[in-house]
Amino acid sequence: LAPFLLGVAVGTYTSVFVVTIIPLAIMILGWMLVAIMMRSRRVLFVAVLTLGLLLGLVRAAWWSQAPVDPILSAHAGVTSTLEGTVVAEPDVRERSTQVLVRLTTSEQGEEVNAIRGRLLLFVDRYPEYHYGDTIRITGVYRVPESFTDQDGSTVDYPAYLKSKAIDWVMYRPEVTVTSTGNGDPIVEAIFSLKHRLLNAIHAMLPEPHSALLSGLLLGGKQSLGQEWIDRFTTAGIIHVVVLSGYNMTIVAEWLLKSTRWLGFSGSIGTAMLGIIGFAIMAGSGATVVRAAILAILALVARATGRVSDMGRALLFAGAVMVAIHPGILLSDPSFQLSFLATFGLIFVGPIMAKWSICARWNPVLREIVTATLSTQLLVLPLLLYQTGLLSIVALPVNLLVLPLIPLAMLWGCFAIVGSMLVPALAPVFALPVYGLLSIVLFVAKWAAILPYATLTVAFNTVLLWGSYAAIAWWVIHARATMASEERPLP
Repeated sequence: LAPFLLGVAVGTYTSVFVVTIIPLAIMILGWMLVAIMMRSRRVLFVAVLTLGLLLGLVRAAWWSQAPVDPILSAHAGVTSTLEGTVVAEPDVRERSTQVLVRLTTSEQGEEVNAIRGRLLLFVDRYPEYHYGDTIRITGVYRVPESFTDQDGSTVDYPAYLKSKAIDWVMYRPEVTVTSTGNGDPIVEAIFSLKHRLLNAIHAMLPEPHSALLSGLLLGGKQSLGQEWIDRFTTAGIIHVVVLSGYNMTIVAEWLLKSTRWLGFSGSIGTAMLGIIGFAIMAGSGATVVRAAILAILALVARATGRVSDMGRALLFAGAVMVAIHPGILLSDPSFQLSFLATFGLIFVGPIMAKWSICARWNPVLREIVTATLSTQLLVLPLLLYQTGLLSIVALPVNLLVLPLIPLAMLWGCFAIVGSMLVPALAPVFALPVYGLLSIVLFVAKWAAILPYATLTVAFNTVLLWGSYAAIAWWVIHARATMASEERPLP
């Protein structure tokens, strides 16, 4: 599996052609046949690893060289009239909305052609569009381009959109809704429930508390506004409202510990249902599903103590996800952070728990600290590489805030249900969650304005891989030491 992932990574940014792959595949299969006849496990092992690498290269080549609709390519950059269906919940931002459309037809004059492709629209916030709407679009679509972020770094936007199978972008077109309700009925029901919950939250709590609870329960950070997003980022707790796997894995840990009285099966089942319910409320998109799968794997690993088995299961799950969407391996930060955070809980968490300092603490506090440290350690190099910002206050702020997040989510759920059943008592139901959210907002606000709360760090590719190599060496050494200490004396 590891060679397969390496092959995908290499093949994503290199040109691999079928004419070179076929001879290599024949050679490797012959190599494996000879190894079987010679009964050489070592040679067979090397041949299997090489075959995995080749399969990764083939999958990446197949994905990266997938043909684009020729009709769309021919008319890119000129005014066109297209028709398609909204296939995801529109992403509403402060000043605009992003709408993902699966295109079906193209009109050029009197000529109408069937087309295939996915278009990302950037439109005004109003009028609103919904999942399942069939829309008619007039404007200029083009291939997405890279851009420079506020910190001066270049964002490979085309690669990011390609990892989501998006071929084209269009800004501020003329849009007309021709019909509604053309999506999957189950997905439409889920989104309808989500909107009801959002309306209940906004009716129950003022801003920015309602936006924060919406982010915690439904996984969207945009409603917070850019000012609060910047504060949460500086304080190092933006992960609580971004579905990168952070919130799912941490909440899964707390659900597991808080339901021990239900027994092993009951606590595991409750935690899994909590993750699945959270994923459904957040829209059940591809990013949410990936984060939920990784969180469930981490949960089972920690609960059963079968770290090595779950590590292989996690690697297998990651390989399957990459095989389906190869672009997520190098271009999807959400997948990368989810994967690393889960690896941290599985492999680093037990080491931290037995660390001499943590081992003496209260069990509940130890769980908070070990879960926080293990996830932070694994994602920190990648975050430094992606953002170039090191949050000095991230660790203490996380220790202050993370214990409140599951409580805020739990009371938030109770308050939403209560306010929907008895609207007149909504302010009473909202009081506990309002207090918890106020503490989180207070900590984020004051941590963000502290002098030198963040430092700008020049973190290049060499430092990135060097950091993970050092972490891997430390984990292997620490696990070997733990195994030798637990081995019974002869």
